Parts: sequence; C-alpha cells; structure tokens
Amino acid sequence: MRWLSDVFDLRPRRIWGAPIGEFVLTWPDPVARGLIKPGPIPIDELSVRPALGADIDRVERVRLADRDWLEQWEATLPPGVQEELPTLRHYRIRIAKEAVEGVTLPMMIEADGQTIGLVTASNTVWGALRMTTLGYWITSTYAARGITSFAVAAVIDLLIAHRGLNRVEINIRPENEASLALAHKLQLRREGYKPKYMCIAGQWADHIAFAIDRDSYPQGGLVHHLWGGRSSEGA
Repeated sequence: MRWLSDVFDLRPRRIWGAPIGEFVLTWPDPVARGLIKPGPIPIDELSVRPALGADIDRVERVRLADRDWLEQWEATLPPGVQEELPTLRHYRIRIAKEAVEGVTLPMMIEADGQTIGLVTASNTVWGALRMTTLGYWITSTYAARGITSFAVAAVIDLLIAHRGLNRVEINIRPENEASLALAHKLQLRREGYKPKYMCIAGQWADHIAFAIDRDSYPQGGLVHHLWGGRSSEGA
C-alpha cells in the first residue's frame, strides 16, 4: 500500500494531503530584500522545508552542538516519570507517520543549505477544531536577525492559507523575551496565562498563550502583511 510505503520510506512523497514539494519555501537575497537583518555570516538564500528522514539527524546534530544556548527552553520529561524518550530511528518513523497523517509538520530553517533552526507544528487536531501548536528554535549563531520571526510567519501562512487550519497557537515562557518579541512582531493575540503548562529543562513552567485564527489572519497572509512585496520577489 502506498501510504505504508511512504511512511517507512521516512521521506513521504505526500504530507498533510499534498506533495512534499509544496512545503518547500525559498527566498533568495533575504538581507538585500529586507526580509532579515544582516549579520556576521552572509546569507544568499533562506529556505524553510520539511525535516524528514535523514534531515532529522542533521537537525539533532545542530541542536546538540548548540545545547548551551537551547536547553534552557527545551521541553523535557518531568522528573520521576517512567516514560522513556524514543530512539532517533523510532522518532524518524513516528514523525514520518505523523507528517503523512497531518498531525506533525517539522519545518527546517536553512541558510545556504545549512540547518540553522526548526519550526514545528504539532498536536494538530482536525474535525471541528482544525488547530495546531507551533514550537521553534534557532541556533545562537543566527539569532537576533529576524530569521525566526520570518520563518514562523511563513509556516503560519502555509498552515492557515494553504492547509486549511483555522487556528495556530504558540505558548511562550514569560521570561523568554526574544520569543515574546516574536509574538508581538507577528501581531498574535495574547490569550492568557497557563500556570505549570509544560515541563521545561526538568521543571514545570508557566507559559503565556498567543494565537492567530482565520478571523484575525491578515488579508494576503502574515508575510505579505509584515514584509510586503519584498517577500514575493523571486521567491
């Protein structure tokens, strides 16, 4: 059966009901076009695309290499639980299956082909809810250049305008100033405080909920609304 062969190939030909090529987003000359800020490392091409199969290994290597920067914000299992984390192989299989089913969408951020971050839609619910939750990170080398904001906006556009979701939610720790700034930049709606919402770095942590839905979604999409024609030229 094609569905099973897609899953166990670990690089499905179709995810979320569409060919995988429809999820590959690319922007040449992002600095010159004002999409992101300049930095010590030039970027000729910025892209966001699905991270499946061997891509997950690449993402994990990048994450582990920058652990000192990232682990303070990472979700972990609560202390004392018996649950075990999956092996990398089992995780690849699970993510491929969930991508085919439209439950999870890991989107890798790349600068000139080099993995620098990840935006992931997870716990997606269809039916009457049609919603998902976004998480994201970027390496310290490329932080503070507006790359994450732009990538998150592009993924939200993909999910709402092209994949038919009604709502995208982001939950942010109150002390994560960079992530709060992202939510404000994207003009997401603040919805409330979630005490002890998720286990982060071994402790239950409070979060603030932000969201966007079809009623608050700007005409033409977030990227067009915030970056205008600069985002479409040559994309």
